[in-house]
Amino acid sequence: MKIQKNITALSITIAAVIFLFSPLSIIAQTSTAINFPEIISSPIKGAPKLGKPILLMSDTRPLISEGMGWAAPAFWDWNGDGKKDLLIGEFGSGIEHGSCNGNFIRVYENIGKNESPKFADDFYYARMVDDMDARFYWKDNPNKYPVNLIDYGTPISIPQFCCMSFIPQFVDLNNDGFPDLYSGRYSPGEVFWFRGTERGFLPGEKLKQKGDASIYKNNKENYKDPTDWSYWAYSAVSFGDFTGDGLNDMIVGGLAGLRISKNIGTATNPEFGLRELLLDPEGQAICDDKIRDIAIPHVVDWDGDGVLDLLVTSTYFTSKDKAVVFYKGVKVNNEYRFQQGISLFDTKNNTKAFPGGYLNVYVTDWNNDGINDLLLGTKIALVDGDFSPEINWSWDEEYGMLGKLNPGYYSGQKKKDIQEKIERAEKTEAEIGKLEMKKRQEEPVPGNYEKYITKEDIILRHYGGNEAFKSLVHKGYIYLMLGEKK
Repeated sequence: MKIQKNITALSITIAAVIFLFSPLSIIAQTSTAINFPEIISSPIKGAPKLGKPILLMSDTRPLISEGMGWAAPAFWDWNGDGKKDLLIGEFGSGIEHGSCNGNFIRVYENIGKNESPKFADDFYYARMVDDMDARFYWKDNPNKYPVNLIDYGTPISIPQFCCMSFIPQFVDLNNDGFPDLYSGRYSPGEVFWFRGTERGFLPGEKLKQKGDASIYKNNKENYKDPTDWSYWAYSAVSFGDFTGDGLNDMIVGGLAGLRISKNIGTATNPEFGLRELLLDPEGQAICDDKIRDIAIPHVVDWDGDGVLDLLVTSTYFTSKDKAVVFYKGVKVNNEYRFQQGISLFDTKNNTKAFPGGYLNVYVTDWNNDGINDLLLGTKIALVDGDFSPEINWSWDEEYGMLGKLNPGYYSGQKKKDIQEKIERAEKTEAEIGKLEMKKRQEEPVPGNYEKYITKEDIILRHYGGNEAFKSLVHKGYIYLMLGEKK
């Protein structure tokens, strides 16, 4: 891996010059000189001290995700060559080309060494290998692991319409010796299981859970009621054995906070019970204002004491949010409990510690030195192809929906349609007055929606007060924080 603080004209190779004229030239032109505030790790006994964030780069540009800009990293040997590769889960894959085609996983193959990973610009989408693909492939390649195929099979994806990427995690759920791939869904809150085989991963199936995520009767924010939408919403999950029975249980985040769904199945046939709130050592439910509304858990023994802990990220939307929150796991009467969360790291001046938002964390030993390291994916705003300090170091609450929009991807026709819609709405507003207009926006008249502008249109009317934001797009960046012994 080469870490570049800046991409200058002198360092651009002939290939990079050609790349400037490709559809992805917005990244080749992006400045990567991002000034982080001084970061201070919290003093956690047994845990590594984290170094300054390092943007993961190829020789010429950042290693990115696209679509809506969400980025959920994993570091896992995808092609079976013995070296871990960089995987990035996306939300809205293909939006950069004008159409959402799924929610895929990018694979950047490691062309370096285990102790010093290195990556090229090229990536491919992770794909499933079905029986027909495997039959033809094995005929010509009897000794090669087929999961690295980029021309065969269907891209691995999960159905997702809002606010959540594919979050790739690996564990052998059915104890057949092959790691499985899984990810949760925004709504309804199923969890998809892609069984691992000697050929690769099979098409996803829904994990067995108590309750039916596809049927909910109300939305009263009753997080304990499996007939309530909020019980299922934003099912971000991670796995570990929290009951001591040798079976992987499921830690669930989302809108309802941190919960556990115990594995009530068997070693070969997993099934998960109702989601129960995680408890602190006193037996009280964990409630934490460090995570404002959405919890995204990652199970790991962070402090090396033999008891599983949690690292948790969130939308990172307001100044109350912390980038990563550490929940220390403890045993009380032989049951798992978690101490109240503490921020994994902060800044010296208590300012925003990380650019962007919608953070996802993954723990790995990046450089094979035996010490845990941290990968953090974040949604980064680019304006005119460049990192926007104004947006990225501000909280998303200051920009509202603008933090989710990508007007730089809009076609000429869509921009024209938006402008005409805004003009019609402004004309209507002038005729009926602002108060009546607001009322109609909140309670639109059936059949007359075209007269009124949506929240998105309101934002696009003036682009947050900055005309340059017409070129705004979001890309996912991955940062590495190397762990050091204290």
